[in-house]
Amino acid sequence: MWILPHPSGPASLPPFSLTPGFALPLFPSLPASVPSPPSASHAGPLLLLRRRQCQLPAGGGGGGGGDLSSLLLLLLLLLLTTTSQVWARAGVEAPMWLEEPPSKLWFVSSSGGAVSCRAGGSPPPSVSWVNRDGSPVNTIPALRQVLNNGTLLFLPFASESFRATVHSATYRCRASSPAGTVLSRDTHVRAVVEQYWEVQVYNQYVLEGNTAVLQCKVPPFVKDFVTITSWTQAHTNYYPSQNADSRIQMVSTGQLVVRDVHSSDSQLAFRCRAVHTLTGATHESANSARIYVTDPRSESAPRIPEMDSLVRVQRGTTATLLCPAQGHPTPSITWYQQRSGVEIPSGCWPVAWAAWAAEEEGGKHPGSGCRGPY
Repeated sequence: MWILPHPSGPASLPPFSLTPGFALPLFPSLPASVPSPPSASHAGPLLLLRRRQCQLPAGGGGGGGGDLSSLLLLLLLLLLTTTSQVWARAGVEAPMWLEEPPSKLWFVSSSGGAVSCRAGGSPPPSVSWVNRDGSPVNTIPALRQVLNNGTLLFLPFASESFRATVHSATYRCRASSPAGTVLSRDTHVRAVVEQYWEVQVYNQYVLEGNTAVLQCKVPPFVKDFVTITSWTQAHTNYYPSQNADSRIQMVSTGQLVVRDVHSSDSQLAFRCRAVHTLTGATHESANSARIYVTDPRSESAPRIPEMDSLVRVQRGTTATLLCPAQGHPTPSITWYQQRSGVEIPSGCWPVAWAAWAAEEEGGKHPGSGCRGPY
């Protein structure tokens, strides 16, 4: 087998054929802007094979078919290798992302939103948007526009104009040129219909010397977009902190923890503040929460009030798990992890809370819990 230059350049390459001394062209279809090689000595290579290398045995046995298959596989590999070299010599570059769209786009119905993508290459690629199933994304008047600069624009809309296939859908950007096609990551679009919302707080009843946990309740329909930013008591503000030495502390998951409560805490009134991350609107709870402290007159068995079983945090941030056990005398707390059905002690915190950096995928931590001995 030899690699020989073709005498007349890519424009006159013959088609593929299995004939004696057949020639396999290794040039792809080049764009019109790509010049032909300057001389025959530098024209594209061809593979020229002797006839005996492609003939089957006279008996038509299986071995001949295997030889031919191996030969064709070798030709394919050589074709791919040589094609990339030809593209490089011609100054052709496959599309590559200069600005790949983000993995998600959330916006409020009253403001609309936009997502963009840009790609480079030679020749310059054209950019378009496709749905998850590969179908093209088109402009829908008053809802969605596909701009020539690669931007997908979502217009502000009224609540009655919400359309799931537009406002709660997955899109991909596609860049195409004669040198190839590249698809972006999925972009999950979610439009939130703006509605009135407020946060609420509730009173807590706690035995003296135990720990109180105040919750700032957010309506479910906006929970994904609302962050608890602070708590207030008179003229004092409490912000998220990891200072375990503070008796009153706001933790990273939004609760206010009051440790070692005493009777004077019943005089305090607490409110929470929350912000909508898409609109920037800030709300303070209309009501205030109080801690009603009970003086234990006899021993009471430990109990753990019902808490959220799932804590969501961003990867690399701090998660706080609370275990506000109640009892008299004050119970001690042991945390443990469940891995493959085995309970592994995680340590003991007399203040009844634990925090660590969430390093696992998605911020998930294998089953954790608190229990006695008390």
